[in-house]
Amino acid sequence: MESIVEAVGAEFGCNEGDVLVKGRKKNKAGEIAVYIARDLGTYFNGISGAAITMRYKQAAKEIVNDKRLRRKVNRIKECMFNFKMCP
Repeated sequence: MESIVEAVGAEFGCNEGDVLVKGRKKNKAGEIAVYIARDLGTYFNGISGAAITMRYKQAAKEIVNDKRLRRKVNRIKECMFNFKMCP
C-alpha cells in the first residue's frame, strides 16, 4: 500500500498526506491511488467497499477518456512493478 501512495504522490507531485486525505472532492491523486489499490485487491485507508467501487468506476471512466491520465496511471504501475526509478 505504501508503494502505491509513494508512486502516485511522485507522479502527481504531491505528498502522501495529500494522496490519503479523506473527504476531499476532486482529489485526483487519491482517486488514482484507490483505483490502483482496488485493481490490486487492496483496501484503501478505511474507505468502505461501496466508496471504493464508486471511486474506481469514476477513475476508470476518466482513464478511458483522458490519454494524459491514462499515461500517468501506466507510469505509476510500471514504476511499481518494474522497479523503475520514479520521478
